[in-house]
Amino acid sequence: MRHWRRGYVLLPVLLLLSLVAAASYLTQREAQLLTQSVQGSVDYDKARAAAEAGLNHLVHSAHLKGCSGDYPTASTPLTASDFDGASYSAYASAKSGSPVDITAVGGYGQARVSVSRKAVVIHNSGAQNMVLQPDGNGKDTTTDYSIFSQAGSTALNLAPETSQALLEFDLSAIPNGSHVSAAQLSLRIIDKQGSGLVDLHRIQSYWAEGATSLFRSFLTAWVQQVGDAHAVPVASSPVQGMGWLSWSVTELVDGWVKGRWPNHGMVLRANTLKSLSLASSDYGTASLRPRLTIKAHAPCGSTLPNSTQTLDPIADTTIYEAAMSFNDGGTDTLKLADTNTSTKGDAKALLRFDTSTLSPDAPIKKATLRLTFAGATDQKPTSADVDIVLRVNWQDWNESHATWVKRTADSYWERWGASLSNPDEASLARTVKLPKGSSANSVLEIDAKEWVTAWAQSPASNMGLLMQLAQENTIGFTFFSRESLSAPPELVIEY
Repeated sequence: MRHWRRGYVLLPVLLLLSLVAAASYLTQREAQLLTQSVQGSVDYDKARAAAEAGLNHLVHSAHLKGCSGDYPTASTPLTASDFDGASYSAYASAKSGSPVDITAVGGYGQARVSVSRKAVVIHNSGAQNMVLQPDGNGKDTTTDYSIFSQAGSTALNLAPETSQALLEFDLSAIPNGSHVSAAQLSLRIIDKQGSGLVDLHRIQSYWAEGATSLFRSFLTAWVQQVGDAHAVPVASSPVQGMGWLSWSVTELVDGWVKGRWPNHGMVLRANTLKSLSLASSDYGTASLRPRLTIKAHAPCGSTLPNSTQTLDPIADTTIYEAAMSFNDGGTDTLKLADTNTSTKGDAKALLRFDTSTLSPDAPIKKATLRLTFAGATDQKPTSADVDIVLRVNWQDWNESHATWVKRTADSYWERWGASLSNPDEASLARTVKLPKGSSANSVLEIDAKEWVTAWAQSPASNMGLLMQLAQENTIGFTFFSRESLSAPPELVIEY
């Protein structure tokens, strides 16, 4: 009886120990399952990330190969065996052309993930340049607090809180699906008071060129406010001196081309400067009208239309042998003179264009430097052909500081007057003729294809051009500079 009672007492203890052991086992098992589940989730995520990387790698590879080039397919996939410990295999549905379906399988540990994209657009490997510079039919206007339309005005006027400029470019010639890799809006300043920033906003609703502060089209009011602009500026540009004002609008234009948002144009708003006037699409000098420069890759089977790009100098000046420390960077003419060595009457001109936006892949058919003759010092038409030497400059220089002796504020020309040794100068120079009978406003056109092609391939090599007379002449000759509002130098590039 005593033994039975002792066993009876121990039974609850045994049951308790069994329950504790079972609970411990279940806890450990649950932890193991949780660990396996977490590990499986991590493996899956890494496998999926590898597959996505494979898709992106394949698209990049196809774009580099171009539309005719041997894409990886199922029989010859694009692979990576150690993508942060994972692997992937990616392939396209066809070896060339566009669009194509693409698939990638990523693996990590025991996990395998397959992802795919349908109808992926492949672009030409080479970029093309396109320049939109509308004529008098362009769409732009100024809105202020008056009730009258300013459509057709030669100027777009901006002032804080009172007036803003609206403009829109027709992008319909760009093939659907194109990829815009660079885009820049440029407008020419024709008058200003003060300095400050000009913000560029995307317009979110349709408007007609006859828009006013009250109506965006005939009897249709603005949805939110004048311009119906997106609250966040796309870009801002500082206004300091005269010349061109530019904004980088790559993402905006790419969004329009790819249909991420409708193209209703842009609105420009001044901040702190007192007033600003910009040349409109109705401005008298065509080369000074609003300009949208685009670099894009068209889809396979498509090309951007042939276009002409006009560049204006970003710097030009005259340097004088008789006034070695004089800087002439702010005047509206460039002067050439070569009297004789005893009087030290030489004058040479420097000018430079910004070619950094040119695509090295876009074949240039023709490039022409256009200089407008401002007149001779004797105020008569030229009595004979005038030989002018042009060559690429070989040292960097600054418009505000270049003189006969100095090229920047702190640096000197290796040889005064930006000269080279005679053998080098002869090999780099090109002689052109200002024809007999040339008078003010005659245009001198110079083949610049070789220079421009080299600058497009190597932007850092562009130190501009130097101009000088080829022989002594008792008469000096002037050309309009970039400060001229009627006939600044132009570099016209045809693609």
